[in-house]
Amino acid sequence: MEDISLEDLITTLKGVGLNQYNKFQKLNISTIKDLLFHIPFRYRDTSEILSIQDFKSIQEGTFLAQILETKNIYTKTHKVLTKVKVTDQYNSLLELSYFNQSYLAKAFNKGEWYIFDGKITEKGKTKSIYNPKYEKYTGDISSQKHLGKIIGIYHETEGLSSRTIRNTIIPIEKQIKKIIKDPLPNSILTSQSLPLLGECIEQIHFPKDKDILIKARERLAFDEMLRIGILIEKEREVRSKLKSLPIKEDKDLTKSFLKSLPYELTNDQKNSIKEILIDLDANNPMNRLLNGDVGSGKTVVSAIAILQCIRNGFSAVILAPTTVLAQQHFETFQKLLKSFDIDVQIWISSQKSKSKSPNSLIVGTHAVLYKADIPENLNLVIVDEQHRFGVEQREQLLKSETNIPHYLTMTATPIPRSLTEIVFGNVEVSTIKEKPKMQKEIITKYVPYNKRDDCFEWVNKKIKESKFKEQAFIVYPLIEESAVLDAKAVLTEFENLKKIHFKDMSIELMHGKLKEKEKTEIL
Repeated sequence: MEDISLEDLITTLKGVGLNQYNKFQKLNISTIKDLLFHIPFRYRDTSEILSIQDFKSIQEGTFLAQILETKNIYTKTHKVLTKVKVTDQYNSLLELSYFNQSYLAKAFNKGEWYIFDGKITEKGKTKSIYNPKYEKYTGDISSQKHLGKIIGIYHETEGLSSRTIRNTIIPIEKQIKKIIKDPLPNSILTSQSLPLLGECIEQIHFPKDKDILIKARERLAFDEMLRIGILIEKEREVRSKLKSLPIKEDKDLTKSFLKSLPYELTNDQKNSIKEILIDLDANNPMNRLLNGDVGSGKTVVSAIAILQCIRNGFSAVILAPTTVLAQQHFETFQKLLKSFDIDVQIWISSQKSKSKSPNSLIVGTHAVLYKADIPENLNLVIVDEQHRFGVEQREQLLKSETNIPHYLTMTATPIPRSLTEIVFGNVEVSTIKEKPKMQKEIITKYVPYNKRDDCFEWVNKKIKESKFKEQAFIVYPLIEESAVLDAKAVLTEFENLKKIHFKDMSIELMHGKLKEKEKTEIL
């Protein structure tokens, strides 16, 4: 193959025409550099070749087998099921099944050997593997391209599988080390014992073994952390030049609020309040992360910051990731701040309070930031769960050339100290580990699949026996069934729950595709 460069379009590669190029663009891949830095998100080790008999004790694996027979079967729903009977060198038999791939009946020729990789499924006494990956056996495992080794699994798009992506990279495998120049000086490479970037990219796509792969991934991680560190330093420099209006603490107000609570705050809550109030009293905008598990008392801590902000003659905003959570925050802050004559407003698509005061607490979603009538005296923005709050919204906050509002993020996502120092290097962090004394213990139990019905029966019984009108929430990972993910979908399971397990009680369905009005009515 002719010499290539990282800037070349992938259309210079064999097999990549305009149609294929358009598919790659959906993955933001246009150049050879884009292709090589499209890193597998996980790996599958298919280097251990098993016998069919081994599937008696394991559920998933790679095996070498010979084609005995193939046939297409047409189901009642007019779909095609291709059955493939195979044997191995020990004369063990196994049936493979492929859905809607009728061409395989002709592609698999009797007597040919293939490497297969898949998961065994048992129905009664019959064992089968559905849609196993396959590659024709070359006679030498080391020369296989897609199985019989550690293979990368890439982010895919329609018409562009991991196999296709791998096939596109294979012709330039020998040139990877040549065309990728290392951006780091030798002094850093030596002091940190880092392999060359070109070698790492080659191993990322075509790993020789697990140890080399780990070192290659560690090198990429180092580069990513270095990049983040540089960006953080630049952002810290920018933030140091920003100006904000200080929020002075009214100590009597703080004491009065704490006395209004029916419980005493934990030491972690007290320390967090102290740190936040110090930040608010500065001429530079606060940029703090309040980290604590669900029920640790982050809301109460933020309430003091809100009180002080409004007492200083400013407005505050608290932003939730969804309108449902915004509604909950609205009700919570109404109760918390009831004794202090604070105007708490809710701004969501289905509801907007009328302003009673120029200094208010506005509760809503990030869409609030784009409202034309957002208060000019806004001086505190509190965000619940930052990972749902995009860069675009944060930039909206920093548009002012004069005074930037103070910024507090609340998250229940556990963040290790080492990761906090790297990713949130430009953010001050307050952590609440202690739980309030009045907080009930959270009990987590794992229920195996074969005990699900018993679990639902127990939930049913608990609701019926409850004296306090208890509720249960059942959460599913998907809205609709997926052909890719092996997970339960709420639209399917809701009907089962309603007809079988909870047929004699009120049960409602709620998910992200519902309109906001429907969500509000359900709540």
